[in-house]
Amino acid sequence: MCALVGLAGGMLLALPAQEAEARPKVTSKYTYYSISGTSARNLYQQMISRGPHVSGDRALAATSAETRQSGDFVAGKSCRVRNYRISLNFTVKLPKVANERKLTPKLRRNWKKFSAFVKRHEERHKQIWIGCARDVERKVKALRTANCREADRKANRIFRAAAAACEKKHDAFDRSEQKRLARHPLVVAAKRVPRRKKRSAKALRNTAAGRTVGLKRYVGGKASDDF
Repeated sequence: MCALVGLAGGMLLALPAQEAEARPKVTSKYTYYSISGTSARNLYQQMISRGPHVSGDRALAATSAETRQSGDFVAGKSCRVRNYRISLNFTVKLPKVANERKLTPKLRRNWKKFSAFVKRHEERHKQIWIGCARDVERKVKALRTANCREADRKANRIFRAAAAACEKKHDAFDRSEQKRLARHPLVVAAKRVPRRKKRSAKALRNTAAGRTVGLKRYVGGKASDDF
């Protein structure tokens, strides 16, 4: 599964074993988890607490893919794989503000930009996956072996190599996005710590008398800024 962990990532092309052609069949389903709040900090905290789990970590968004293969071995003077095709069924989980009308105009603009940024990130993971599947299809389709047992063995080797290469591509993409995430206006605002207000003479007198006056300094929950 791929994810945006406060944002998370690293999708693996988990291919079963055996078979190949060059245009994967793709379907996509989008699901949403609800968040609410009237500040960037509220929204960010709720994404951290309500977002999907990916490899034991919380994520702001995530993409999973179910892969299937179809085709059959054809034996003759050599063995090849006929009518090979990979199907990729994606499920993308994204955050959604329950009532955007409650947001200030500035926060609504920042949220829309952030929401679009997260979705583009997940869409890119899908394209990486599709590219990996195309590579597998092309290579397995080109197989010609002395017998079908050997074709099966070589196809498995192709799948394993593709899985490893695809995972590295996802990881590299996630690393390249970290700075963009950290600079996003919504994230910057969410992590900004309010300054203490200067206390009035009356407030100081109240404090001296044993009463707690003033704002508490916000301490954010521990959250990674990695995808």
